[in-house]
Amino acid sequence: YQLTREFKVVDSLVLYKNFEVDEAGIYKFSSWVSDSVPLYTDKKTGLIVRPSVRGALANVDKVDMVYPDFLRIIDSSLCQSWRIKFFDWSWDNDHQSLLKASYRNMVKKEDKSAWAKSIVEYVHRPFNAEGFRSIPFRNDTTDRPKILVIGDSYVYGLISMPFHSSFVDNLLAKGYMVYAAGIPGTDPSQYAAIAQKYIPVIQPDLVVMCFYEGNDYMLFDRPSVANRPIEYLTNAGFYQSSPYGQFLTADSCYRYYTSLSTIPNLTTHGLNKVLSTSALGSLLWGFLLQREVVQHPALAASYETLAQLQQAFTPQITAKYIQQFDSACRAHQVPVLYTAIPDQ
Repeated sequence: YQLTREFKVVDSLVLYKNFEVDEAGIYKFSSWVSDSVPLYTDKKTGLIVRPSVRGALANVDKVDMVYPDFLRIIDSSLCQSWRIKFFDWSWDNDHQSLLKASYRNMVKKEDKSAWAKSIVEYVHRPFNAEGFRSIPFRNDTTDRPKILVIGDSYVYGLISMPFHSSFVDNLLAKGYMVYAAGIPGTDPSQYAAIAQKYIPVIQPDLVVMCFYEGNDYMLFDRPSVANRPIEYLTNAGFYQSSPYGQFLTADSCYRYYTSLSTIPNLTTHGLNKVLSTSALGSLLWGFLLQREVVQHPALAASYETLAQLQQAFTPQITAKYIQQFDSACRAHQVPVLYTAIPDQ
C-alpha cells in the first residue's frame, strides 16, 4: 500500500493553502504562511487565533511552529501555551542557536549593516515575500559574501530544532549573506527555475545546489510551469500531481488515488461488495489482498507502471535540469558549488 498509505477518501475535497505556484512555475509557500500566520499568531501563546487561517493551512512542514520559534529569539517569554511547551519537550528544543546569539549581539551593538538589517527582518518574518524561509531576496549592497542556496527539505531546515539552527541559518549567523531557497519535496526542475529567476535579482557571489540522493533523481520529465504544482496538499492526503509523468488537476488526482484506495468490482464481485459494507470487512479485504487471495486491478496496474518507469529510468532527465541550472549560473558568471546529500 505504499502508493496510498497516506491517502483517505473524504466527503468533500479541500485544497489547503500552504503552497502556491508563481508565474515561473516555482512551488513555494503562499502568503497565507508568510503574511497571515505572523499577523494572526498570538505572541503570548504562540497559537494561530483566527479560525479561517487555521482552517486554511495543514500542519505540514511545521509552519505553525516556525514563527513561535523565531518570536522567542526576540523575547524568550513569548509563546508559552501548553501546546508549544509540549512541542519543545518532545523535540528537545532548547531554543539556542548561532542565529539567536548573533541577533541579540547585533541589537546590543545597534548594528546598522545590510547583514544585520536582513537578519532583523528575517527574525520578524521567517518566511519572506517570495515564499521561502529566508532573509529577503534582493540585491543587498554589502561587503559580505552573498550565497544563494537552493534545495529541498535540507535547505528549508525541516528537522532543525530550533528552526533557526539549520545549516543555512548557521552560515547566516557566521556573517554570510545567505539566501535560502528550499522547499521540501521539490526537484532539480524547481532548482533550475529558481536559479533562472532569482540569480538576476540577488546577484550572488556563489550559488550552491543541495542535491538529495533520496528523491532528487527524476523518474519522468516535470517542467516547472505556472499553475502546475508539484504536489497537492489536501484533507485527503499529500500526493504528487503527476502520477507517472502525467499532470492531473486536484480533482482528477483525487479520483485517481481514490481508485487505488477503494475496493474494486463492487457490481461484479460478490465478496468485494459484502466486505465493502463495513470497516472490519474492508480491513479483511486488505488482508486478503496482501495474501493475493483477491486482486485490485487499478493498484496492480499502478505498480506495473511504476516498475516500467523504474526500469526505463535514465539520469538524462535529471541531468537536463541540472544543465539548465548550470546555464543560469554561467549566464550571470556566478560560480557554482554542487553538494550531494546521501540517502541514508
